[in-house]
Parts: sequence; C-alpha cells; structure tokens
Amino acid sequence: MDNYTEAIKTLLEDVKNISFKQAARRLKAKYNSSDDSLEVKMLQKKYHITRKGVFFDGKLTSGLVSLMLLNALLSPGDKAMDIAFKPYKSFFGTGGHVGYFAHAKEGFLAKNWQKVLQNQDDILSRLDGAQFSGETSADIALEFEPFANIKLACLIYKPDEEFGPSAKILFSANADKYMPAECLEELTRMLVREMVG
Repeated sequence: MDNYTEAIKTLLEDVKNISFKQAARRLKAKYNSSDDSLEVKMLQKKYHITRKGVFFDGKLTSGLVSLMLLNALLSPGDKAMDIAFKPYKSFFGTGGHVGYFAHAKEGFLAKNWQKVLQNQDDILSRLDGAQFSGETSADIALEFEPFANIKLACLIYKPDEEFGPSAKILFSANADKYMPAECLEELTRMLVREMVG
C-alpha cells in the first residue's frame, strides 16, 4: 500500500457523481459508453479512467499518476485554455513548494541544458511539443501540452561569462482549473524527466 491509497479511495468516491461523458469534452478524452470510462493522454501515454481506478496497459495504476488523473477529472476546468503563461509560484497552494520546484524542476532542466539543446528535435517529436509561441529572450524555448488544456513552457538560458545556466517553467494561466498545484508540480517532474531522458 502506497502513501496515496486513502486519498485515491476518497477521490474514487467523489468520481461516482461525475458524468464521464461531460468530462470527456473538458479533458479532450475519448468516452467509452460500453464501460463508462475515459481514455486520456498524459505525456503521450494513454490511460483509462474508470469508476474503479486508473489503468495503464490494462494494469491498475497507483500513486501519483492516479491521484493526478482523478484530480483532473474532478477539477472544474475552464471554458478554454488560457494562452497567457505564468510561473508556478502564482498558483494557489504552492507556497511551501516554490523553492523545491525551482531547484528540482527548473534547476534540473538548467543543469541538463546541453542535452535538451542536442536532442531538441527528438524531444519535440516524442512529446508532441513546439517552439514557444510567446516572446522570450531564452536560448531554448519549448512548449508542451502534457495534459488536456495544460500548457507548459520550458525556457532555458545558456551560461555566459557572468552566470551559469538557468531555466524557467511557465504554465498556461488557468492550468490550476484542470489540476491542483501539487499535481501540476508532479506533471512538470514527469515532463522534465521525459525531456532529459
């Protein structure tokens, strides 16, 4: 039994009252009426959400992936993805995690900037990404939609004579309408690991 078992049980109780058919539109998911389930994509992997849990490759998943997807199912969503971007620290509930986020996610990306630069085309292809659509002075600027209606921009600055490498990760401004902040943090961890390999 992992640390998330009780939280997942509670979320599954709440899921009983959700219309999967309506949630499918909000989550850009495929609704399966034969078993009242959803097929969702997260980081280009397909997951099945049922009233009994979250499945990947026919096996029940546990831990953070289940927690993230069930939270997304229960989140209110929004009318449309906001194309403006903002930093993690601007979302409600991030207070104690901001320093860790900067170190573990942005710092990890900055440390691996050469790998990202070298494999940029492969990363964009594998993770269905694109060049960042906004204005930036970053040396490497990539944009991803790792989950329905949640965009992440990864902005990487190469080192120079004065400063070492650095990175900034930004989110579509209404990302917290689709996942709570702690789930956004985990989604970022998964994306950064997939990018670096």
